[in-house]
Amino acid sequence: MEADQAEVPVHLADSGGTVGSIVAAPETEVAETRTPGARRARPIVTRPDPTVSLLIEDPDLAYGLSDEDRRLAERAFRAPLIRIDSARWNPPNCDSSTTFGLIVLDALLGRRVLVGRAVATELLGPGDVLRPWDEPLHSHFIPPEHNWRVFRPGRAAVIDEHVTRLIGVRPALVLAFSGRLLRRVRSLAYLNAIGHLYSVEDKVRTLLWHLASTYGRVTPYGVKIPFRLTHEVLGEIVGAKRPSVTLALTHLHERGEVLRDGVGWLLMGERPAAPESSGTASAGGVRHRAPTGSRGP
Repeated sequence: MEADQAEVPVHLADSGGTVGSIVAAPETEVAETRTPGARRARPIVTRPDPTVSLLIEDPDLAYGLSDEDRRLAERAFRAPLIRIDSARWNPPNCDSSTTFGLIVLDALLGRRVLVGRAVATELLGPGDVLRPWDEPLHSHFIPPEHNWRVFRPGRAAVIDEHVTRLIGVRPALVLAFSGRLLRRVRSLAYLNAIGHLYSVEDKVRTLLWHLASTYGRVTPYGVKIPFRLTHEVLGEIVGAKRPSVTLALTHLHERGEVLRDGVGWLLMGERPAAPESSGTASAGGVRHRAPTGSRGP
């Protein structure tokens, strides 16, 4: 190995050995051969593919590591970067036996599952881990179809074989990365319960507060969800038709519970109580004054 590409061993404290290495990746030139008297050819320069440090992008993944291990892991956990910038997305096809998955960094994606004429959408955002190459489930007698929507362009990273091996070194990392898969399962179970609520208004209200708890930001006026989804997509998430979702949002706006604010929604007041079995919900709590210029959903 050339001197300017020497390996720098990375040892996690007390791990008992080298668990990974960082290889400097400078621009490299292809050796040239030149015939006497011929014009000097311009050397070909190859650039390394862009990578990101997963533990810098998502520090919560390093929870449970010592300060020293965290610093070393931030250097070692470099993953290939994927840019997602079109309305439709075709995920890469990776080796399922060596690749842990893809992790969303700052994009907002919709995984649509179609069974006959029925459609359900799963919302995926920063920190979610997915393995799209495992689909479809061929074991199903009625196999579903899948496609992907991009609601907010952004980036994802491949948890490739190199990073997957490093994850296995520390139980804290195994738990952290596996926990992201379990987080999706729990979120889907919650959304499934929302879909069983009696009224569409309860479904939409509870979904918006679920999105607020995951992506929202508290402001003096209420909780801001920094994006909006179409009424059709909201219906696909909670199991309702688009006209019913539109009517439910209109009623929530008229009561001052939900306002359209810029590119997102603003949820007013404190979070409501859980809906009653009859389909009615209490939206109690201290009300915030609506900001000037806010509009309906």
